[in-house]
Amino acid sequence: MRYPDLLVTDEARRQHEALLGERADLVRDSVDFLIDAWQVLESKLAQIESPSHKTILMLCRSEIELLDGVELLVRGGSAANCFHLLRSAMEAYWGILWILREDSERRGLAYQVGHAHRAIRYAERLDPQTSINGELRESLEGQQHVQILDGGDADATAVAEGMAPVLTHPECIEVERAWQAAVAERRRKNRLGPPPWYSLFGGPASIRGLAYAVEQGTAYETIYALHSDSVHAGNAFDHLASPTDGGDKAVRPIRQPEWLARVALESVLAATKIVQPILLQYAPELGMPFFERYERTLRPRVLALLKQLESDPLRP
Repeated sequence: MRYPDLLVTDEARRQHEALLGERADLVRDSVDFLIDAWQVLESKLAQIESPSHKTILMLCRSEIELLDGVELLVRGGSAANCFHLLRSAMEAYWGILWILREDSERRGLAYQVGHAHRAIRYAERLDPQTSINGELRESLEGQQHVQILDGGDADATAVAEGMAPVLTHPECIEVERAWQAAVAERRRKNRLGPPPWYSLFGGPASIRGLAYAVEQGTAYETIYALHSDSVHAGNAFDHLASPTDGGDKAVRPIRQPEWLARVALESVLAATKIVQPILLQYAPELGMPFFERYERTLRPRVLALLKQLESDPLRP
């Protein structure tokens, strides 16, 4: 049973929809705030020849896509499904901070090199002409749908050729060497998977290390850890609500609204906190206009939402 179906009066349903709309509108306006900063960034980067800065642009673009999805979920009352998007949004934010902190040229290119190699590797797994595909089919023999790997239409050679401009770009040569060295080191230690892009040139070896490196360790140990539990289906028993009559715990309805205020607030903060470091780096002259806009159009609504966290009208 979905939560709105449990509301027995038209008035209760209208109030519920109004609150969903209010919170979704705040998320939307915050995303619009970030979109406007992104457009400033795009125009500034058009004047910069180095390709490394495009990583900031596209990580920010990814953040916009993720938070735009949160708005749709909040508007529909689906708070639990926001956790997955918010977790990815945190990783994008930490990546942006990592690149902007120092050594920005190499770090920005490291992301692009890592992306290129992951695309090639995935194509190799699906291309029946590669040895990697053959090894994968052998390891999956007897499992359901393994025949998918027999006739895939992936062309690993074509994908590698498409990624060659990145991997052979003069500015990427040093990064590519570092990537290959990191791959060799992982093989020597029998570690599976590619190295994290941020680990190159002495960077952190894990997303936890990345969070600590950009002074986001508290967010990692609390919010990120909570969202990870959801992403990995480790929170199934969170769908049980405490009984009100002394009986067994009841299963919460689908679209349970308990977390809506919190995910809306987290989304707003995720969207707005990226703007400052981006503008500080690329358009400091616009910092004050954006700050004034935030103070005028967003901050009062954020403070009002904060007050609702302890006595949320949408709590069960």
